[in-house]
Amino acid sequence: MGNVMNIYPLNEKLELAYNIRKAIPSHPELFANWRQLSHASRLRVPSRLDLAYGKESSERLDLFLAGTNTPLHIFLHGGYWQAMDKADFSFLAEAWYDEGISFAILNYGLCPDVTIDVIVSQARKAWLWLQNHARELGLDSTRFQVSG
Repeated sequence: MGNVMNIYPLNEKLELAYNIRKAIPSHPELFANWRQLSHASRLRVPSRLDLAYGKESSERLDLFLAGTNTPLHIFLHGGYWQAMDKADFSFLAEAWYDEGISFAILNYGLCPDVTIDVIVSQARKAWLWLQNHARELGLDSTRFQVSG
């Protein structure tokens, strides 16, 4: 039986459009810069790190608190569902914090160890955990939004 990859020839233009690492060869330097910025943000913005929203070791979130009874923006970090960590994206919290919006970054299981269905379930679990703990965390549970 032939190699499956030979059935569908690689479309280099599409590969560059969808594979950011291939399209931007300097991505390791960008990621390193994000890690430095994120470290600094974790020192500047009030936060609660590595809160467990579930039993799995991957089910953790970082919460950056902008005050009492604040809206919340929930962010699912990048990495093609296969890589990276919430700590790589803490630098994003500062812009939301400056606008009086708390910011949560989720970790989740990574493919291929889990399926996309599991990741969706984990994101829903995190949302519900944040809703159920909103009052004690100083969040307005009626003003949540999500992006990724």
